[in-house]
Amino acid sequence: MADKTTSDKLKKAFEAHGGGEAKDWKRLSKKKNQDGEWLRRFENKKTGVQVEMLEKKDGTFLARRLADDFTAANDTLATTPVIDADPARNKAADKVIDLLLAPYEGGDEEDITPALLKQAGAALANRFMFTIGGEAAPGASSLLDGGFYVEFYPIDRDYDQHLEHVISHLLPPNNGGEVTELTFDFSGYTDEAKLASDLMKRGFIWDDAPQADLQAHLAALRKPAAKPPQP
Repeated sequence: MADKTTSDKLKKAFEAHGGGEAKDWKRLSKKKNQDGEWLRRFENKKTGVQVEMLEKKDGTFLARRLADDFTAANDTLATTPVIDADPARNKAADKVIDLLLAPYEGGDEEDITPALLKQAGAALANRFMFTIGGEAAPGASSLLDGGFYVEFYPIDRDYDQHLEHVISHLLPPNNGGEVTELTFDFSGYTDEAKLASDLMKRGFIWDDAPQADLQAHLAALRKPAAKPPQP
């Protein structure tokens, strides 16, 4: 498939998923990663939003939105997490994670200061994965019965202590706080897709299986309503 055709199709996909008009998107770069897969970067000339599209060898695409600044202002449902590419914020986020795990390595978690958290910004959210549950969390109060709770954990790292002091400032404001280690109350939400979208807009990474569920949910939402039979 010619690259122009692939890029045009991707621009149409951005338009179909609430990303503005296809003509406003411009491809900035195209290169192969270490696995030999094509990686294309696009930018919306009107909004400044940048998106990376990874073309897998099986012909499927994975997308991630790139953010210059922490933002979750729009109401479009996200299907991929916002990725903060700023080097300084990523360096600070790495330091937070190192300090978070420091007690296991002879360091001091108390060195995670408000100034360091502010410096890390949304890049810190990119260091955490989450899963969504629909019943009361173990050890939690009954207020979660029938609502959602979310468990967060550092990517590829073992950690089983409280996280409220590290990530609470990055979470949507309508949460009930940490009810037990790693687990936060989101019983105010009634839609799992909206909850996952709000967290991904803040940079948190949803696990692969729930990610697939969300995309199926969004596909159903976008499916045109069936026309009633003609008399």
